[in-house]
Amino acid sequence: AGASPCALHNRLLAHEPVFLSAHGGINFFIGNNALANGYPQIPAPLHADQQGMLKDSILWAERAEGRPLKRVEVSAFWSRLASEYIHEHPAAWLRLLAVKLGNFWNKFPYDDLGVLTPFRENGLLLPGIGFGTAALLGLPGIGLAAGRRPRARWIIAAVGLHMASLMTVFVTERYRLAAVPGLLLLGAFGLVELWRELSARTLWQAGHRRPWAGYALALAAALVVVNRPVDPSISDTNDFNSALADIDNARLDRAQGKLESVLSHNPHNAETLFALGNVWMERGDHDKAKWYYRRTLELDPQHHRALNNLGVLAFQERRWPVAELFLNGALGIEPDDAKTCFLLAQVRYERDDLPGAQTALAEARRLNPANGEFVKFGQRIDARATAERP
Repeated sequence: AGASPCALHNRLLAHEPVFLSAHGGINFFIGNNALANGYPQIPAPLHADQQGMLKDSILWAERAEGRPLKRVEVSAFWSRLASEYIHEHPAAWLRLLAVKLGNFWNKFPYDDLGVLTPFRENGLLLPGIGFGTAALLGLPGIGLAAGRRPRARWIIAAVGLHMASLMTVFVTERYRLAAVPGLLLLGAFGLVELWRELSARTLWQAGHRRPWAGYALALAAALVVVNRPVDPSISDTNDFNSALADIDNARLDRAQGKLESVLSHNPHNAETLFALGNVWMERGDHDKAKWYYRRTLELDPQHHRALNNLGVLAFQERRWPVAELFLNGALGIEPDDAKTCFLLAQVRYERDDLPGAQTALAEARRLNPANGEFVKFGQRIDARATAERP
């Protein structure tokens, strides 16, 4: 019932045989490729932010196929690449599954959307246990509950099936959240049983020692698995994602500190340089923003958002020829960006190129016909063209 609006839209309006999302293929590829690390490691040429990755996944699939694709075809394209990797590198893929398994039980919270970290940093989250504690107590509780309470095996199966579903893609804090209720129940069962044995002083009696010895061993193993250190680059990705959220919410000092820390570990990351350019652009320091955008383009000449932002800065500085040059470059890479087309129309208007402005605006309105700002600007162009007509 909850999914029906989406499923009905896909089937009746979009005419695509997709239940919820036609972008499952890109997640499948991100989780299963030569550079995958069990977390959402975004491989080149895809950009790391959510919107950029979505656009790039469509753009590169269409370029590879040489034609426009429906969303379900885009998903199939990336699924095919992931399947090819699995079949061509079975040993490496099995090692990757082991890494994902360790990631699932690790206490490290991979906040891929950068939404939890700001809450934590601003003291908005109430004190409480994290996933690491739930996993630490839940893992030994699984064995104890399976032996003593057969009906608890349904809970164990639910946790196991959810974990197995994530092995097909990657692990993030929000993805593994559905396993937490089961782990809390299993962990609580283990603690309650231990307390009962201690209260009744039967823990060391014959017939009672074996299950509790197994529990202790499982607890020790869980302690190692849950606290296994993660690669510093993974923490950097977490900081990068939360920095993007900080920029969106105008927490520029905090975002800058995180991004500079990430950049110190990997000074040749184009996305980090681009994000730092956005920080300085928001602060109004055009010179520093330009420096970071140019460094971004040195590392990734196809970074259309850096070209677009350089065009925006040139527009604000009223350097019309430079702005048009950068915006044309951005559209050459990403031709379906309505905002860039609109900005190009404004630049041409300022350069007294009314036919060029009308052409760019027509493309912007084709891509986003409902935008009222585009309509008003079109009326402005038409009024000026009429006034200048002999």
